[in-house]
Amino acid sequence: MASGEYLTELMELFDCAQCNNGERRFAHSTASAKTDFPPILLLTKAEEKEYWILKSFIKENVLPFLNIDDKAIYSTCCVKCVDNNDEITSYPQLKERFFNCHPKLEMECEYLKPLLLIGIGNEVFNLLQSVYAFSNSPYNNGSFYELIINKTNFPFLAIDENINGFTENQKALLQLKIKDILATYREIRIEPRIYQHK
Repeated sequence: MASGEYLTELMELFDCAQCNNGERRFAHSTASAKTDFPPILLLTKAEEKEYWILKSFIKENVLPFLNIDDKAIYSTCCVKCVDNNDEITSYPQLKERFFNCHPKLEMECEYLKPLLLIGIGNEVFNLLQSVYAFSNSPYNNGSFYELIINKTNFPFLAIDENINGFTENQKALLQLKIKDILATYREIRIEPRIYQHK
């Protein structure tokens, strides 16, 4: 499962002076950017203490449930300036930070050109909805939406921890839609991905 750390050197995604009053720099990694990215962007709310617990939940529950190989997933977060060593930030504070942070997410989307965004949890949906337009609302677990970021429409799947509440038909429908998206990815994979950093 690729993560936002691969883009930090290229795009300075974790350097958020406006959020941190210039006091701290969250350069989590100096790894070079990859050139070929997975087709699915998976969004969590923030980098926080439970980061590895959340990663385990995604790998052990969400990906098998949706029948997605972890190599097809690029994992990142909405708010990039919450350090693992800090206390978990409240939702109002996360929302305030996201008003500063969301251009970093837009840079990722522009660079990655994902075919599908998957948001984990209601708070992710609410953070995104505070800045971007959704095709319909409110939040509904297991529903597909159209999310508009910088005049680009992205299919968006809302998923939360209640994946055991799905019927087999609902689960099969989600898997079928994602299978179609991955098939599209295989067809366009030979196209070069070029990003001009401004």
